Amino acid sequence: MRALGATRPEAAQMAVALAAEAFGGLDVLANDAGHGLLGAIDEATPGECRPRFEVNGFGLIEVPRAVLPSMRR
Repeated sequence: MRALGATRPEAAQMAVALAAEAFGGLDVLANDAGHGLLGAIDEATPGECRPRFEVNGFGLIEVPRAVLPSMRR
């Protein structure tokens, strides 16, 4: 199993290509990458919050963008 950098479009596309090669395609996407923040939001720095937004926001977009074209085919 390899880690997927969910916020990097090229990483998501590579994961789709590897899955298609290994399994002949994809039928299901479980888009469950996420970061949590333990503590009060007003005590968090932008540097602590930004990675969570990148994964929980953009990761949620990039992975389906990479997967859906192959699922439609």
